[in-house]
Amino acid sequence: MKTFKYYKNVLRYLALSLVFTACSDDDNPAPTPPPEETGTSAYVMSFQAIGADNATVDFLLDVPTVKSLQSGVLSVEGQGIPQVGWRFAEQAANSVFTIGFSDDNKAIAYQLNDQGEVAEAANVVFENNLDKTISRINENTLLVADLVRSVSVSENNIPSIPELIFTTINGQTGQAEKIVTAAIDNQLDLQNDPENPINLDTSYLPWITGMELNAGKLYVSYQKLAVDGSFRLIDASKAYVAVLNYPDLTVDTLIEDGRANSIGVNSQTGLHKAEDNTLYSFSSSASKAMGLFGEMNNPAGILRILPGSKNFDESYFFDVENAPNGGKLFWMDYIGNDKAIARILVEENASAIGDWGAFSEQGNFFRLVILDLAAQTITNVDGMPLHANRYTANTYVEDGKAYISARVGESTAIGSVSGSGETHIYIIDPESATATQGAEIDGVAVKGIFKISSE
Repeated sequence: MKTFKYYKNVLRYLALSLVFTACSDDDNPAPTPPPEETGTSAYVMSFQAIGADNATVDFLLDVPTVKSLQSGVLSVEGQGIPQVGWRFAEQAANSVFTIGFSDDNKAIAYQLNDQGEVAEAANVVFENNLDKTISRINENTLLVADLVRSVSVSENNIPSIPELIFTTINGQTGQAEKIVTAAIDNQLDLQNDPENPINLDTSYLPWITGMELNAGKLYVSYQKLAVDGSFRLIDASKAYVAVLNYPDLTVDTLIEDGRANSIGVNSQTGLHKAEDNTLYSFSSSASKAMGLFGEMNNPAGILRILPGSKNFDESYFFDVENAPNGGKLFWMDYIGNDKAIARILVEENASAIGDWGAFSEQGNFFRLVILDLAAQTITNVDGMPLHANRYTANTYVEDGKAYISARVGESTAIGSVSGSGETHIYIIDPESATATQGAEIDGVAVKGIFKISSE
């Protein structure tokens, strides 16, 4: 049995615990290729391979045609660009960005050079190298929110409102255009009476789970994370969105809804935009297997914000948990025509591993479904096995088909996989709710698929 370890989640939890306790217009929701291309193009994958000593190694791997994703074996042996440590990945314009975690604090932009090869074009250095929320807020712009911030306390025991660092990156140049420090929630329960000690039971940090630019406003979904480093959610039975003025990121409006729980799941984007600029947010329900620690009284479901509105639509609530074929949402992504692709937790399989069990790289944790957001129906994807997938960038869609990576095999503990597991690309047809097994992955996962052109 071949086993490897990686430390992404462990480092995340330790780093945030130390920080908390020591410090007393418009996004394209599903990246699609340009309608007409005049230059060289390439399909670029963020590829998680197995390197020396069975450690995972992130690579960028490019192939010339979409057919390479549909059959055969994809491998970085003798090819690909090795990366430093575990990476996030996203695209803006004709740049693919890999963004460091733990081992590196850079966002590296890769583009096609004059020879048609994928090569580093620029990089951005961040203040820290831990958790970030990343959103392509329009075709050419990436917005990165630095989530690791501390709560400082004055001599009178008055805590400050924590500010987050937002970096705007130009997808054409690969360079930072603007850095803004802003507190997205100006009503935090951190402003205690100077005569009283800080209440760790109710104080919180805003943990961003999604960002969408819409009609000149930045809509930011967030959870209220306890400041004691426990990953406990405060007021978890409500959905929260901050509407910020853009680009200065001052607070315009704070909205909440008691029909749904906290929006999003750790590292899974909770806010999505449709073609008509309707925003959809997804909320799960209490499950320690998904790292959701806190009282949640509502079923897993989807809310929406109509175009131009600064409130949740009171007439719409998609009860995903109790609908036929439904359950607890772990991840969803909008893929067009009022449809989303989603992973539903098979809780007994993930819970058997323990807290955060669904974050293992291998196991029968998820069932793939198609969500019809207009009809509020759920359809199981035929041909898609139960699977694991820890991290997913925006879903790549071409000719109406969605391309995702998934690993199947016996459940393993967090931080390990076994030689019995297999990873493939799956091509999902949302209209027929069917999956076709594509190329085999000689590694653990493809964390993102992107198409870039030299134009």
